[in-house]
Amino acid sequence: MKDIVDRAFQLRGGNQTTIDMVPPWKLAVAGGENIYDVQTYGARGDGIAVNNPDTTIKAAINAAKAAGGGIVYIPAGTYLLGDPSAGVASLLLDDTYSNVWIRGAGRDATILKVANGIDNSPLGFNGAVNCRLSDLTIDGNAANQTTSSLGHLTGLHGFSISGVGHFIDNIRVKNTGGYGIACAQGSTGPTASIQNCTFSNIIMETTGSDGFESKDTLGENTICALVNCYAKDWGTLSTAGSFEGDKTGYDMSGPWQCANIYGLNTHVNHADTGFRFRPRDTSTGGISSLPNGWFKGPGAGSLAGEGIDMGSEFNHVTNCHVEGWNVGVQSRGYDEQGGMCSNVSIDACTTGLMLVQDQLVNYYPSIFSNFQIRDCTTAVWFRNNDHILRDFMIRDCTTAFFFDTSTWSSSRNQVRGGKLFGGFTSWVTVDASSDNNIIEDVDFSQASSGAITDNGTGTIFRNCPGYVTRNQGVTSVADNGTIAHGLVGTPTAYGAATTTADEYCAISAVSSTTLTIQLTKADGSAGTTANVAWWAQLKS
Repeated sequence: MKDIVDRAFQLRGGNQTTIDMVPPWKLAVAGGENIYDVQTYGARGDGIAVNNPDTTIKAAINAAKAAGGGIVYIPAGTYLLGDPSAGVASLLLDDTYSNVWIRGAGRDATILKVANGIDNSPLGFNGAVNCRLSDLTIDGNAANQTTSSLGHLTGLHGFSISGVGHFIDNIRVKNTGGYGIACAQGSTGPTASIQNCTFSNIIMETTGSDGFESKDTLGENTICALVNCYAKDWGTLSTAGSFEGDKTGYDMSGPWQCANIYGLNTHVNHADTGFRFRPRDTSTGGISSLPNGWFKGPGAGSLAGEGIDMGSEFNHVTNCHVEGWNVGVQSRGYDEQGGMCSNVSIDACTTGLMLVQDQLVNYYPSIFSNFQIRDCTTAVWFRNNDHILRDFMIRDCTTAFFFDTSTWSSSRNQVRGGKLFGGFTSWVTVDASSDNNIIEDVDFSQASSGAITDNGTGTIFRNCPGYVTRNQGVTSVADNGTIAHGLVGTPTAYGAATTTADEYCAISAVSSTTLTIQLTKADGSAGTTANVAWWAQLKS
């Protein structure tokens, strides 16, 4: 990842790390040439005057464009953007622009703010080439716009970007009606893709829809980097208690290399997701990675969304922590290759890890290793086939493993090399029609007794300490009395015989805790009390 960032452009402040990757105009402007101060073109940053973007800041941008490139410098201050007569606040650079660097005096020193009642997005690189944006804040001022349906319904994004070779660094985007940052939103031409771009040191907060959103309609995106970013409180304009649009902190289509990504959403009862690699559907998707992420949701619940949605297709997620979601980490099939997930901790979610198939053709499994799950209702929920889990610790969950066939099959999964701690109600539940799952080298000995309900076929428990597969004994019992068998689930095989003369027995009922004994005498009459030698076992 460091190589990607270092080879993108020079670092902020004029120092370059890989000169051969820095366009010549950037070396020139770093030395003090080709700098265009927007105040020279009439822009005012007093937070009172409303700047017509076309005649002030855009004039400085056009001057840099005409010179073949340069820095457009925006000194410290709050610049209200908008032409009330035209309803325009946008500083849009289309595919005729290249080599322009819009630079503020600091992320919290220079603020570009949409004026009241303008109903427009403030800034965008729409098909431009080799442009840069740094050291400022973009304020969408969504609360003071007049459009009746703000947010994702109108697309009032903070910053839109498409094209090739851009570097976005050290900015804050806040109070937007739509996305914080919107990538490749077009359907055709240069606005429909984003290629070889780097985003670093970005804060996105209080966005009406997604914090960071990338489309890939044509499947033409090439690898871009997203590094050291923080999204806070996205989806603020969606309706509480609804699945209105499924807002996401980071929604990534196309190949992305991400690192050090953080998300915090405090909105209760919203169908929101922390981080999503968009699965391949039509032409979108891509092989992506996320090392080092932290995503905290509003609390477990049916509308809390997912902390991380892997999207599969060989995507790799590692060294991440998620908590407070409906699903901590989800891997779902979209007719693509399986992903890999390692070194992940999951806390306080309804479901810790969900393996699910959303489309029905050519689904490939995922591999999960070195993970910790605790304080979840269901630790691992299998809703698909052939996944591999290994080297894990699960603590204090209601159910450790659920093999579910209510929607799709759940067979041939492998759970190997882990340990359960603390309190559980159920260790393992296997639905009917769930075939040939393997649970091997899993230590149950440090967990409180949990039920094992195995209604599947060919389930194998192998070398699992603490998992009692057979109990037996001799117990004195009356007719229609019960014997506690002491197993962790309903026995799959059992038997009984009396050791008392003239008394015969049969097991008339079996439950997850007891065997019910029916006694008869030699003449066929009901028995009274007898010593019964019994045994019971679970499939192993």
